[in-house]
Amino acid sequence: MVANGGLYTRVMEKLNFEPSLDASNLAISIQGDHDVVLIEGTVNSFAEKWIAVNAIKSIQGIKAVADEIKVDPSQKYKRSDVNIAEAATTAIESNVFVPADKIKLVVKEGIITLSGEVEWQYQKIRAETALRNLWGVKSIINI
Repeated sequence: MVANGGLYTRVMEKLNFEPSLDASNLAISIQGDHDVVLIEGTVNSFAEKWIAVNAIKSIQGIKAVADEIKVDPSQKYKRSDVNIAEAATTAIESNVFVPADKIKLVVKEGIITLSGEVEWQYQKIRAETALRNLWGVKSIINI
C-alpha cells in the first residue's frame, strides 16, 4: 500500500503543478491493486479535462485512468450548440492538416461527434485537436 500512497502523491503533484489546469475541483483515488487512478470532479472546459487525464496517463506506474470528470462551462463560457458548431466548422476549415470537405460534425449538448473518411490517421487526430480548446465543448467523439 505504500506504493499507492506514493502514486497518489505523484498524481496530485502532477495535477497541481500543471499550469493550464485548475485542479481545485478534482479528486483522485487509487483503485485496487492495479494502479488504476479514478479522477472525479468538475472543470470548465474539455481542454482542462483532456489535460488532466493525459497528465495522469504520463506518470510512470499508471496502468489505467477511470475518467469521471464532468465538463461544466461557467455561465461566462457557455455556448449554444449552434455557436459551438460554427466555431468547430471554422476550426476545421482553418486547419491546413485536415481535409475539411471530408469531415462532418454534429453538436448536441456541447458534445461534438466527428465523422467522415480521411486518408491518414494524423488527419483524424488533427481534426480532434483543432476542436479541443473551443469554449463550450464538453466532449469530442471521433468516429
